[in-house]
Amino acid sequence: MYPPSMPKVVGMLRLVPRVAEKSQILAMLRERAELVRALPGCLTSEVYQDTGGQGTLVYLEVWHDERSASEHLRSPDYDLLLALMEASEEAPRLEFFFVSETRGVPWVAELRDAH
Repeated sequence: MYPPSMPKVVGMLRLVPRVAEKSQILAMLRERAELVRALPGCLTSEVYQDTGGQGTLVYLEVWHDERSASEHLRSPDYDLLLALMEASEEAPRLEFFFVSETRGVPWVAELRDAH
């Protein structure tokens, strides 16, 4: 857990690529996630796909702090992600969440024992 003065930053992009381009965009996002995971300050980067019929792809980056995330967003490497947003059939959603507290299994145990 990090102190409130240094929240983790979670960036999330949701997009629905055209059917003909889905496998190519998915491959590009996976490759990007692998490269981003190696950057300083990146805690993880993952790609998820909707198992329903909509075809939504979710690209996720988790950063140690705002400074690390900001440096990455200003870098030329981020241009690819912005370009991929153009390939979405629906309006893409790009959001950033600033997480100041993280809880794990002990919190679940505490809640379950309270009953």
